[in-house]
Amino acid sequence: MKDHVIKTYFAEPAQPVCLHENRFFRLMFNGEYHYLEALKYPRSAIVVPRFANGDLMLVKLKRAPAIGLSWEFPRGGLLQGECPTEGGVRALEEETGYRIDPLGVCHLGRLAPDTATINGTADVLLVDIPDDAARGAFDSKEIVEPLRVPEHEFRGHILSGDIVDGQTIAAYALLLLHKRTLN
Repeated sequence: MKDHVIKTYFAEPAQPVCLHENRFFRLMFNGEYHYLEALKYPRSAIVVPRFANGDLMLVKLKRAPAIGLSWEFPRGGLLQGECPTEGGVRALEEETGYRIDPLGVCHLGRLAPDTATINGTADVLLVDIPDDAARGAFDSKEIVEPLRVPEHEFRGHILSGDIVDGQTIAAYALLLLHKRTLN
């Protein structure tokens, strides 16, 4: 098979070249590797919503064209000057309708979703939601529905392939490590 070359380019390692830019990211080349540099949301927060009885909350999203609907933990990009807790609390309310007290947020860790190609990080936050909490409106343009799932079913959804989002699975692993350190 003959290679199809659109454009050849060269970059010195100390002088990365921007190959493409849109409002969300830049595609960069540093002389050896290609990578995405996030512009709009270089940092984000992933929220692990947990109810008092241990149930977890997922959101079913419309934004995953390669796999159809995606079941994920709520998450969102951090706005300029926003700390992970503020961004996580905002994302949780936008995506599930639950408004929670930021003082109850527990930082579980930080992820770099794809260290080879994406220059960005995500803080993982545990949020406990009271079982009797009232849910308000959520962003129905992006979210099909928030789903409350018992933890054993959550694990089953991962094993069956219903949940394939890497950030959700990694955030769940941080939750399990957190639980282990408490015992």
